[in-house]
Amino acid sequence: MKFIAAVIFSLSVLIAAQGFAAEESGAEK
Repeated sequence: MKFIAAVIFSLSVLIAAQGFAAEESGAEK
């Protein structure tokens, strides 16, 4: 269960990072 939770957590972090980067690039343009 801990391994699955870690995978879900890492995926959510990556998605959040991509969303933040997209907002940053969109704000710059």
